[in-house]
Amino acid sequence: SADTCGTFSYELDIDEETGTPKISMIASSKTGRVLAETATFYVREVCLGAAQAAGVSLSDIDFFIFHTPMPWFVPFAARALEIDPAKTVCTNKFYGNTGPALMPANLHYAVQTGRIKRGDLVLLQSIGSASSAGAVVMRWNAPGLGPSPAHVT
Repeated sequence: SADTCGTFSYELDIDEETGTPKISMIASSKTGRVLAETATFYVREVCLGAAQAAGVSLSDIDFFIFHTPMPWFVPFAARALEIDPAKTVCTNKFYGNTGPALMPANLHYAVQTGRIKRGDLVLLQSIGSASSAGAVVMRWNAPGLGPSPAHVT
């Protein structure tokens, strides 16, 4: 997703209260416009590409796991892919934006709550807001999972 290059940058600062290093993500003045113009295209591009590579269509997918930095991303992605939002999950209300842990947290939650079952075909998708985007289709074979990191219902 080269179109989004330069929309975000990272800055290493020293936290004034603790004196410890901290990393801040900064959005450029064009970030909102660029993401609005490209988000639907990249969600569709990577998801349709992953489904095609797996030899399936989106209608064959039992469940969709998205990277959910904001709660609105799941309904947005469901609309972009023209899928039933009931085939998705978002743990943002429990954990907030946990960065790279978002997809595994959403996957874990979907399995723990019985929304993904052994043998289900699952598509995982990661957004491209920092100039990378991807998707994969997998068959869930019910590996052992530990307890949820927090009590969620």
